Amino acid sequence: MSEPVRRSREIEDFSKRYVIAPLIDFVVPILVKLKISPNMVSIIGMLCGVSAAIILSHYNDSWHYSLMGLGMLIVWHVFDGADGRVARITNTQSEFGKIVDGICDYIVFIAVYIVLGMAVTMVYGPWAWLLVLAAGMMHAVQAGAYELQRQEFEFWGRGKKSAELPDLENVPPLPEGSSLWARLATGLGIGYAKMQYSFSGIDGEIRPSLYAHVDTLSGEEPVQSFRDTYRKLCAAQVLKWAIMCPHYRSYIIVFACLMKAPEIYFIAEALVLPLFHIYLVKNQNGFNATLLARIKAEGEQ
Repeated sequence: MSEPVRRSREIEDFSKRYVIAPLIDFVVPILVKLKISPNMVSIIGMLCGVSAAIILSHYNDSWHYSLMGLGMLIVWHVFDGADGRVARITNTQSEFGKIVDGICDYIVFIAVYIVLGMAVTMVYGPWAWLLVLAAGMMHAVQAGAYELQRQEFEFWGRGKKSAELPDLENVPPLPEGSSLWARLATGLGIGYAKMQYSFSGIDGEIRPSLYAHVDTLSGEEPVQSFRDTYRKLCAAQVLKWAIMCPHYRSYIIVFACLMKAPEIYFIAEALVLPLFHIYLVKNQNGFNATLLARIKAEGEQ
């Protein structure tokens, strides 16, 4: 049975549901009809995002540039969401595609960071790059944690095999004679996954317990019942993490440009959002205990 092509609506925040998702629904059939590959969709989105960075570099000239930058960032988010759906519709999902998608996302934000970082350093001096660097590091950690939360929901709640996270305890070795690129990509993927686990609040007990529970179920009906229960319990929890999603960062960036003070964004990313992240991780730890207790209770019935 093929996987659902759309991300779960239960974990779509307000902005995604009413701004980004309708645009994705509109553009995906066009991309499929034109036979544009998922990787090319990612690259087109990246070019739109980099264009947004160039436009935002003129934020001091007129507020129009900030709004045009917002428009291009929204186009980027649409293509960034469309690539995965195109891959699922055309059954062309691949680990390489996930890597391309991730690289394109980071190129966009690196472009934005460089452009706005240069503007900040012109006002505060080269030491401002330390704030920019701290913001970039916090951004990577927060984005990784949020994406892991979404993947876990799609895997356990929807049964999407493509969303299954790697088992870092049993990573299969690369075939002998693998290229340097393959070794590098694998190493980066493992390192990124470790970072996601470390900062998402998804501890080492919850996932083995979920696997063990699912293994005790026989037949599609009990498995579907587990998935329904999981979604009911976890949707609100995943939505709490939506503050870490990319399009809210874009809104903060544009707000900072409209205020002609891009340092607002870097301060928010480096100092304010980490406080929310700490709260979310602590909250997740408590939620994990509740979820495990519910699963164990069901297993004893």
